[in-house]
Amino acid sequence: MKIHSLLIITAVGLVLSGNALADLQSGLVAYYPFNGNANDESGNANNPTVNNSVLTTDRLENAESAYQFENSVISTPTSNSISPTSSVSISAWVYPDHKAEWHPIMTKRFSESESPFNSYILDSSSSNSSNNKWRFCLSNNSRNSQACTADNEDLKTNSWTQVTGVYTGSYIKLYVNGLLKSSLSKTGAIGYTSLPLRIGQTEASGGQGFNGKIDEVKIYNRALSDCEVKALYDGTGTCQDVVTTTPSTTQEPTTCEPQVTTVVDKSLQGTVSTSLDIHVPSMNYQSPNGVLNIWADFTFQGKNNNDFTWKLKDFGEN
Repeated sequence: MKIHSLLIITAVGLVLSGNALADLQSGLVAYYPFNGNANDESGNANNPTVNNSVLTTDRLENAESAYQFENSVISTPTSNSISPTSSVSISAWVYPDHKAEWHPIMTKRFSESESPFNSYILDSSSSNSSNNKWRFCLSNNSRNSQACTADNEDLKTNSWTQVTGVYTGSYIKLYVNGLLKSSLSKTGAIGYTSLPLRIGQTEASGGQGFNGKIDEVKIYNRALSDCEVKALYDGTGTCQDVVTTTPSTTQEPTTCEPQVTTVVDKSLQGTVSTSLDIHVPSMNYQSPNGVLNIWADFTFQGKNNNDFTWKLKDFGEN
């Protein structure tokens, strides 16, 4: 059988664009939608105990679909599934009542008495009403190893906000309403003890806790990409990005036997399958928040004059 195989793209440039499905079920190890109860709906049976929190309306005005917190906590026993070591993503929708309070959204507690207190924690940075920002912190298995990255804007009260923290194994990242707000270089395995996951409060009882509503709590055992975090916020389930590159050489496709051919230009190296789909293991992508090194899969869309077009199928950060 004869097919067309592409060696190098066109002199005008290669435009790679389109929508890819975001698999937001992949790696989901705990999911608390709070629809009438606090059960884990990820299928991993990380079911918690509710202490003093009461059901309330969510951001869509659905009754008994979020929890109100004030001197209350929802606590889940530790498990291997909510204790990933190499990467993690945690997310929640929150509605703080006021700024003058330290707002712990959720924490996988490490110690009750000394640093580091948290394996990972999504919270606010202080109890100062004029300087209180969302942040994400993570620690290794050693004293004083906790590192945090925080938003540069104060948190907003009396409104719903989605806050997401991601650890890639190289960086800790904070997202607010689907947008990357800050990041910090951090490496090493996440450290854990037998202490539980807590929502709305860091300590088993007493201490400062979240004041307001929390909903749609999710924990992943992997690092979500920028696009996946945005899809989680939008609720669309799709990722959309456009990548443009300028190749250094041009060669028209030729008729040949089925084979895998290497694509080479100034910035991309990858493989083209017999169906002309492309896998690029490493490329630099100029995102709105800076340059990211990503892998990407593209599917061939066809030829228009001298331009060849590929649709973005899937990608992730290296």
